[in-house]
Amino acid sequence: MLIWSSFILDEMAGLRNDALPTCAECAGDPAYLAKNSGVVTSLQGPSGDEPATFGEITSWTIPAEASSDAAKEFIEYVMTDGYEPWIAIAPEGKIPVRAGASADSTEYADAWAGMDVGVDTKAPLSEFYGQDVIDALTAGTDSLKRWAIPQGQGNLLGAIQGEQPVANAVNEVANGTSAEDAVQQAADAIEAAAGSL
Repeated sequence: MLIWSSFILDEMAGLRNDALPTCAECAGDPAYLAKNSGVVTSLQGPSGDEPATFGEITSWTIPAEASSDAAKEFIEYVMTDGYEPWIAIAPEGKIPVRAGASADSTEYADAWAGMDVGVDTKAPLSEFYGQDVIDALTAGTDSLKRWAIPQGQGNLLGAIQGEQPVANAVNEVANGTSAEDAVQQAADAIEAAAGSL
């Protein structure tokens, strides 16, 4: 088991020569891990709370003092006609958060599953992962919840973006630190950033 971003999907499929899977079965089939691994997009603890999905969404921000409409036009383009070409730059890491151009359409998600990924070999994820994995990945973004912005803490979010205290805490737990200690380290880092605002 590992906790990783979706950027690992092409490596698990054997599409990058400098990071080929090394399991015994992979010698005969470099895509063995992709074909035989499950993907979990949400985690639920013992509290019974709703499962949490962790991810990062590219946000487009136009400063209030911007005088040109060019930025607005660019964002409108990237979120419509330019959406598929933009996610095609690195589809293994850019799972569409917009399934389609309207609430009931899926053209972006459908196109994403067929986009080529990989470094040394290029192929669509759908050649290696079952439809259940593709569906889980594209539906996983539906349960992403913004934090800091709804609570009026956008400045704090910006201040800690580079420090990544939550990601560091997850890494610490994965490497043996207790969850309580990792949470305290993250809280300390966030409080220090808040104090500097």
